[in-house]
Amino acid sequence: MFLIPYFILLLVIGVPIFYLETAIGQIFKAGTPKLFESIHIKYKGLGLYPLIITLIGCTYYNLILAHSYFYLSESFKFPLPWTID
Repeated sequence: MFLIPYFILLLVIGVPIFYLETAIGQIFKAGTPKLFESIHIKYKGLGLYPLIITLIGCTYYNLILAHSYFYLSESFKFPLPWTID
């Protein structure tokens, strides 16, 4: 059930915004942080938000992977650390 609204919003919102950001970036020949500043000086900090969100997402993903690898390695020990004797 989750995938239906996910793909609808991906097609309606995600793809057009990605295309818009890429097209405007090619027109102004600038990356995301400088792109919005070149449109209007009031939008100067707006380009940093995608970078910050990506940083937070990558950190969260790496934390989940680290926990998964830790508990995978702990599950091969005998006796298991979390068993009650």
